[in-house]
Parts: sequence; structure tokens; C-alpha cells
Amino acid sequence: MAKIRIAATVLKQKDKNLYLFKINSALLNRIAYVTPRSEENPDELQRVVSVTRAKEIGKWLQDENSLLPNAIVVDLKQDVEIEPTGIQDQVTISIPNPDETTDCKIAYILDGQHRVKGFDHSEGIEFDLAVVAVHNVTESIRAKLFIDINSKQVKVDERLLLDLMAGTRILASDDERVYEVIKGLDEEPSSALHHKIQFLPEQKGKWIKNTNMLALLKPHIGNGGVIYNKTTAQQIEIFNSYFNAFRGVFNEAWDDQKTSVLTKSMGFEIMSGIFREVKQRCDLYEGRQLNKDSFTNQVSILKDKTITLKLKDNSIIEIPLNWTSNSMGQFSNKQWIREIIKEIINLLNSEA
Repeated sequence: MAKIRIAATVLKQKDKNLYLFKINSALLNRIAYVTPRSEENPDELQRVVSVTRAKEIGKWLQDENSLLPNAIVVDLKQDVEIEPTGIQDQVTISIPNPDETTDCKIAYILDGQHRVKGFDHSEGIEFDLAVVAVHNVTESIRAKLFIDINSKQVKVDERLLLDLMAGTRILASDDERVYEVIKGLDEEPSSALHHKIQFLPEQKGKWIKNTNMLALLKPHIGNGGVIYNKTTAQQIEIFNSYFNAFRGVFNEAWDDQKTSVLTKSMGFEIMSGIFREVKQRCDLYEGRQLNKDSFTNQVSILKDKTITLKLKDNSIIEIPLNWTSNSMGQFSNKQWIREIIKEIINLLNSEA
């Protein structure tokens, strides 16, 4: 039977040899396998392949700028031949030709199964992949490799990733526009959020993550949002005025993070959640002026007001909109925040 011969470089680590080589993604997909850990296979290592994740990677692979520089890690079966070449640290790996055998699965994936399976959904995209292989190691070594790979890696912080993506201009156009507004709100000295947005994990004394702000502002600034047609400079000024209005109307809550939720995640989610309705009131009652005075007039409607929430036992509780942790902090989960936003919107809509 014909063999496929692959040139590889030997990597010596302690008393073990690892083998580094390149291989076409389609060929790797044919020779690689995983047996998921289950009741029937309790000694196996890998989880079941997530088709959803594989499809996401497949779609991403179709992007013209997509790359997979990280190595796939595999354990080659015992019957894979590794032959010296006469050149130091260079060997030849011989594997069965998948076209000529029914037993071509010779590379157990220890890391990268979803990257490999992503090519099943890549609309025919193929390219060379880097592979690091061990050869016929014991079950204990294979298990330790898998554990080390999956427990020692530290995920890159989402705040840093977003800032890097913005800096290298690889954000989607909508996200890029929103991010420019976020940067503007942080950099503008007159902004109520001046130097209060966290872009890097090591930054201390900040109020809200850049990733959270992106999620909160995108519905208003992105495609279909109520200020989508404004320029970036106008969007910065509008939200600068909007948050400054809250700072002015609820100045004590704004300045006291210890006992107030207004400048915490909960407060920003509520403020952003009612922006469209406050903006609509400015259109109706302020001659479409979206400046600090107009927003202040409309945000002032909420001062000294109370909303009602229905609890699980169908009892009704009244919540004063004073932004204190005592009155509002107990309702900080997503479900209650949605209810608070809904009740505040009802309040705004009921005011003439």
C-alpha cells in the first residue's frame, strides 16, 4: 500500500520527542479522529464536537484575512512510521494513503478538533496547517498533555481583544462606528464618562468595560438605530449630552458609587435601555434638539418618581428611582433590569 510521506522537524523536550510538520487541512481532516468521553468510552479525553462552533469557524475561514497560525496537537498511532533522514532533527513521517485504506484514522486530536472540523463547513476552503505530534505515547502522557493544554492556557481578555480589533481596523463597520463613539466619550474632557471607560484589564478605577458599552450603545448607533444617520462627532456629542443630563439631574447618585447603582453596570444598562424613548421625547417636546438642556428637561421627569414591580408571589413592590443600592441594587439581574426599563418607559410615555 502506498504511503504519504511528510517531512517533520524533531522538537526535543526533556526525554520526549515531538514532531512539527505542515499538512493540508483536507488531508488532516481525513486522518484525524476523536473519540469523545462518554459512558461507553470513560477513558477518552475529548468532548463531543459542537457542530455550532465548527460552523462558526467554517464561516470565519471563508473570510479573506482568516489565518490559523496555532498548531493542531495530535497523538500519532503506533503503526505510523517515523524514519530518520540522516539530517539532525529531521525525520520523515509515513502515513497510510486515505484513498487506499479503510483504516486511515491515525492521528488522535488532543487540541484543535473544532478548528479541523471547521473545514467541513468552509465551502471548500483549504490551506496548510501546523501540527505538533507525539507518537504512540502512554495514556497517562496523553491525558496530561490534554489537561495541560486545556487548563494552563489563559484566555485573552475580551477588553484587550476589542481594543486590538479597533486599533487594527478589523471590526465590522457598525462596531467600528460605535467604538469611535466610546473612545470619544472617554477622551472628551466635558464628558461625564471622561476616563471612566475600561479598555484594558489592568486599568483601575473605571466604571464600565468597553465591551459592555459596545453592547449598550450599538442598538442606538448601529444600523437601524435612532441616531444611526448622525455623524460620529454628532453621536459623541449626543451621548455626551445624554449622560451629562443624568449627572446633572441625579448628581448625588452619579458622584457616589459606593451607595448608588447609577454609574455601575446596572445604571448604564438602564440609561441606555431608555435612550430611544428619551430621544423621542426630545423630538416631540424639545424641537428635535438633542443637547444637554433638552435631555435634562426630559430626564428630570424621572426625578422623585416611583415604579412598581411584580414579584414572583404576585405581590407589588414600589421602587423609588433614587438609584440607591438599597432600593434598586436588589434587582440587578438581567430579568429585573428589563422589567425596570419597561416600567420607566411606561412612565415616560405616560407623561405629557
